[in-house]
Amino acid sequence: MVIITEKFKPSPSLYTGILMRRWLVNNLWWLIMPVTLFLGLGIFLNASYFYVALIYLFCVAPLSQALVYFNYVLHPDTIVNIFEQQWRFSEQSAAVTYYPTVTVHDETVNPLTDSSVVDATKITRVNISGGNLVMTLNNDYKIYVIPLSSLTAPDDLSKIFKFYETVY
Repeated sequence: MVIITEKFKPSPSLYTGILMRRWLVNNLWWLIMPVTLFLGLGIFLNASYFYVALIYLFCVAPLSQALVYFNYVLHPDTIVNIFEQQWRFSEQSAAVTYYPTVTVHDETVNPLTDSSVVDATKITRVNISGGNLVMTLNNDYKIYVIPLSSLTAPDDLSKIFKFYETVY
């Protein structure tokens, strides 16, 4: 059984939001620990540590989000994932075909013509986030976002979960 989606283009802001939320869930304690340390020092030693906690909260923490943006969201593999695409799911693999359009000298060119095949053993998690199907590969920050509206049949979602239920 093969499932083929309609062509779709994921929103870059949606993709960025999912990656940022995943990073925050995995690393929130790195942001909270120094603030609580400085607040504790401000209570027990010197009130000036309250200012250090505020500086950390408003200067250092936002810079960590900028690092996430540059390391994960602007990675070339990730940028390809927001091109127009079409998926083909089977029990052994999931293949994506990208349809980017680039204008060179007033001529529209499609630089990617081959499909990229994702082996089913590399898919570690399939879940739903909002109105989207999110497939996670080997690490937590390599994801594919597929809108549920691109699935053609009503039971396609249950079939996809059935294909990849062993790799949760």
